Amino acid sequence: MTSNNISTNIAFQVRNSNCQIQITTMDSPTTTSLKKSKSKSSPTSKKEPLQLCYKPTSDCFEIGIDEAGRGPLFGRVYVAGVVLPKHGSVDFSKVRDSKKLSPKKRKTISDYIKEHAISYYIHYTEAEEIDRINIRESVLRGMKECAKKNIEELQKKHGASPEQCFLMVDGNDFAPYMSFDQQKNELVSVPHETFVGGDNLYTAIAAASILAKVARDEYILDLCEKNILLKEVYGLHTHMGYGTKKHLDAIREHGITQYHRKSFGICKDAQNKSS
Repeated sequence: MTSNNISTNIAFQVRNSNCQIQITTMDSPTTTSLKKSKSKSSPTSKKEPLQLCYKPTSDCFEIGIDEAGRGPLFGRVYVAGVVLPKHGSVDFSKVRDSKKLSPKKRKTISDYIKEHAISYYIHYTEAEEIDRINIRESVLRGMKECAKKNIEELQKKHGASPEQCFLMVDGNDFAPYMSFDQQKNELVSVPHETFVGGDNLYTAIAAASILAKVARDEYILDLCEKNILLKEVYGLHTHMGYGTKKHLDAIREHGITQYHRKSFGICKDAQNKSS
């Protein structure tokens, strides 16, 4: 199983322990303490288990990939990639789109996935980097990093070539990915397919969505514990950075912090007015 602490980009390493929050107000900055690809989609009953495999009779390793936190105004975006066993006694029937699970259930299932997955990897991009390269590029890079790390793990532990791997990407936006084949000593194209609503179709994609969502929620809650203003002023622990009325009102009244995405909507306006 892929360790989630072998890179500074792996989840669960919150380095922002300083309890000083920089808030940029609408008036002035202050510091206070305290290429598209073809997509597949099909309806799935909410009560029926998701499809465990896209190619159940194939011996390829299916790598489910999904993100969490593309839309929020605040904080990191996370991407996860996971490989689940196609056969055996492991029961993944409770794996669902992360948005349909309670936080407690998500955490329990996330731990179960990590315990039984063949491999998994979680990547994040900081808000500052999102502002620099944009959210789409941040997600695409995260997806490719998850593909890379899982393929490396499969090569190392299972002798799999990149062409024996199959990327199952949620959404409809993913560029072809090349990986180095050690046996051929050359770069080869890794097969992939995109799936609109894939986290409600296939277990591997849903599992990736759960890992990414749980990792991001833990990051937000950890920041709230270390920086009380994030909880008391912005209510981050309740909306996880999304543009709720409470969050938007707080930004209008108090401005943005150093963790907000300054290239996003109202945050961009607040940044411009403070300049």
